[in-house]
Amino acid sequence: MITLRVLLLLVLSLLSLPSGAATPRAWVDLEARTIVKDGPPKGAYVAGSLDREGHFVPDPGAVVERLEVKARRGDDAPGWLELATATFHRDVEAVRPRAPYVKGFQRKDGRFHATDAKIQR
Repeated sequence: MITLRVLLLLVLSLLSLPSGAATPRAWVDLEARTIVKDGPPKGAYVAGSLDREGHFVPDPGAVVERLEVKARRGDDAPGWLELATATFHRDVEAVRPRAPYVKGFQRKDGRFHATDAKIQR
């Protein structure tokens, strides 16, 4: 049987969580532009968790791990990858980057390559 004290502690701990509290561990697979919740990362990635709406939130102090800087080709599209949704935007779009994001470029086959390990916040 749950005592009143245990119940009170449980309620207080739940109320102390911020509304967008991140819980499940996850990472963004940069090349595939996907948010992954299971299995080990395979290439360049950013570690973090998911908030209650399912958006990715990078860990504090996180950087792009396993970064392999690739040479840009003439047909590559420079831009940025918004980490919350793993959405790529080209530099020529009339939208501002929504933090957090990673600068880089996208190849014609859709693969994203970061050009810097720094996460723009």
